[in-house]
Amino acid sequence: VLGILIAFGIWRAQDMLVNNKQNNQIQTSPTPTPAPSPTELGLTITSPEDEAVVDTPKITVSGKTLPLATVVITSGGDETIIDANSDGSFSAEIELNAGVNMVVVVAISEDGDSIEKELTVVYSTELE
Repeated sequence: VLGILIAFGIWRAQDMLVNNKQNNQIQTSPTPTPAPSPTELGLTITSPEDEAVVDTPKITVSGKTLPLATVVITSGGDETIIDANSDGSFSAEIELNAGVNMVVVVAISEDGDSIEKELTVVYSTELE
């Protein structure tokens, strides 16, 4: 009887150790972290460059912001409103006045957050 009790105790101890190791492995296994979503409002102007000098009265303003954000481009009293694509890119043609033009680009998220960038573009009729 004593031998049976000792054998049962050893078997029970081994069973508990195996179960404990399995539980520790489950608890310590790494959990995948989700990829960050592009939810932070930013604004990058790819064209034109700041302080650009051009010889045409129309230029294309393009860049990248939060996907589907509203983009407002103002220059010389004119205002153009567009929506960014699903990848955040945008592009619009604007007219310039002769001389120095302040081009203001504002991106507005669906939450109402906004970010603004200003560019100086000179339209010169003297360039060849």
